[in-house]
Amino acid sequence: MTANGYLESLAAFGMRLGLERISALLEELENPQERLDAIHVVGTNGKSSTVRFAAAALTASGLRTGAYLSPHVIGWDERVQIDGRPVGPAALAVALDRVQEAARAVEASLGEGPTQFEALTGAAFLALAEAGVEACVVEAGLGGRHDATRVVNARVVGLTNVGLDHQRVLGETRELILAEKVAVLEPGAALCVGVVDDALYASAAALAERAGASCERIEAGAGDGLPLPGAYLRDDAALALRLAELWLAPRPLARDAAEAALAGAIPPGRLELIPGNPAILLDGAHNAEAMQALVRELDGALGIRRPRVGVVALQEDKQAIPMLGLLFSQLDGLVATTSGHVGHSRSLSAEDLASAARTAGFATILVEPDPEAALSEARTAAGPMGAVVVTGSLYLLERLRAMALEAS
Repeated sequence: MTANGYLESLAAFGMRLGLERISALLEELENPQERLDAIHVVGTNGKSSTVRFAAAALTASGLRTGAYLSPHVIGWDERVQIDGRPVGPAALAVALDRVQEAARAVEASLGEGPTQFEALTGAAFLALAEAGVEACVVEAGLGGRHDATRVVNARVVGLTNVGLDHQRVLGETRELILAEKVAVLEPGAALCVGVVDDALYASAAALAERAGASCERIEAGAGDGLPLPGAYLRDDAALALRLAELWLAPRPLARDAAEAALAGAIPPGRLELIPGNPAILLDGAHNAEAMQALVRELDGALGIRRPRVGVVALQEDKQAIPMLGLLFSQLDGLVATTSGHVGHSRSLSAEDLASAARTAGFATILVEPDPEAALSEARTAAGPMGAVVVTGSLYLLERLRAMALEAS
């Protein structure tokens, strides 16, 4: 079975948290994670950008640096990077071939094989270890305590922020979700918390002390002046630079080189403006906090372009009406669609999304379940002087980014 075919086949089995399968899989692969010296990034929003920025800072300081990210926007191999570049489909396929073999042994032993995310995590750790990376920056998938990435050796941990997302799995309050995320801390680790309110930071510091870890924070405005668009990206970069400093200590971070490398490390689909008539803005705002951050940046990103038409897909477990209510203040119309992702059945139907949009105040709504057709309709509605905003789901961005680039 091809690497892509193997990964898609695992999607049908869904998400299953826990460390037993990933531990057994890595044991079959001779524990490549033990050869990685990592920074582990947990949080609700901003993990991918923080991982990419921290990896870029370490590469700029002269280290061979690996990164493991999720999800992807361009291709599966985007999730596994060395010195800022995807390992490539061929290298990922080699690692996944070994994972498939190991997975058969795991299934024989445990009665079930690894999930899609666990297979990817095993392949990533194997590929990065065999590439001989000196530093590794790892993005947690969901939560922390029971996430497959928890098995990595991380003496530095970054917490970007904590929002109300994945509550069915992680807990109904920010305090419960925080506890799940910082459960990755080991004694002696250093935790750095991003730009959060005082109450959340105090809770994080108390949990870190209980775990035998140190704790510090990034102050609001620490990222001002960094060469990046959007306040939220600058906040992520400020955290990333400090994580790189903590990992390197007592060696110094090459600060000027690290800051210069940030612009080249912006993830695809984060305030990504594709020029054209109309212009197309891609942003993977997949929960209420991320949507609020996007809304704050739209005027600066799009200027006077009007009308603004959204192409939106959301997962079933998201707060659709509040998220669409945030967009209502910034958009002139909306095309309700789905993620259209193979093996991804949790996308809210276009009809249900349209109903939520009406409740949120939208009057001009088109319903188009097919993402490509939805983008075409939005471009027509926006016209040459307008703009299209594609948001709500990273799976949607994965489907539409190439089409948007071709249209520019």
